[in-house]
Amino acid sequence: MAKAKILKPGETYTFRRYFELRFPPAAILQELGASLTIAEIAAPKDSGRGFAPFGWNAELLGDFQKS
Repeated sequence: MAKAKILKPGETYTFRRYFELRFPPAAILQELGASLTIAEIAAPKDSGRGFAPFGWNAELLGDFQKS
């Protein structure tokens, strides 16, 4: 017996609509030919000069926050 399709052919799905579906994310991704991996990631550490994510220059970030 064939498994019922989650996504309807020809239907348009926005990012939000995927979350409105009543199926586990892994099942939706499997139908799209993808998989779900849940893992811890390491966030950048504070250098002590303030928050500077993704290697941003702390001085430039300070200027941005003032405007």
